[in-house]
Amino acid sequence: MPFNEDVDGDDIQYVMGVGAEIGRIGYGTIKPEEILKDIILDDQNYNKKSILENCIEEIIRNQKEFPCFKYLSTTVPIDAVKCPKIHAYVESHINFDAFLSNTIKKKKANHSRNWESIEEIVTTHGVETLTSYKKILQDIVLLDEEQIEIEDLSGLLRDVFKEYPAVFEGKDSIRTDLRRVIKIYDWLKYGKENAQLL
Repeated sequence: MPFNEDVDGDDIQYVMGVGAEIGRIGYGTIKPEEILKDIILDDQNYNKKSILENCIEEIIRNQKEFPCFKYLSTTVPIDAVKCPKIHAYVESHINFDAFLSNTIKKKKANHSRNWESIEEIVTTHGVETLTSYKKILQDIVLLDEEQIEIEDLSGLLRDVFKEYPAVFEGKDSIRTDLRRVIKIYDWLKYGKENAQLL
């Protein structure tokens, strides 16, 4: 924008990108993938109310469901959220099994190998390639809830984003598995223990 010589220098305010950030979180232009990453990395300092009302509400209109427990808290209780689909998501995801499809439940019941932990799965598959991570994510959902250590899960998901920052781009089917495990993490970390607050 050209400099206006009629403006007194004392009246000039420097924004330095703050306006862009307000626009991003105030008008719902954040991509779903950015929110999914923030659930794990927790590095964006998004305004919870803005994320819920301007972003997740918009996303969840076009998608069947989308994780949101991280952004629900005592500062933004569920009663303050107007979007019926967010209410429906919270009400339908009250236990671990709610995150598992019927196909996964059948596979879990018939699976020949009984995994004990995320650490065992990672050790078995290794983390050399994106395909290795995909196998790990597919096997994590075969664990029982009490076998999932939240810190191990967080570390694994952080590693995925560190090694493959563009993991949501392209058409690799790991995206489906990654989204499912992020939803599980979101519930375990932010939803399960705070259910009475939501």
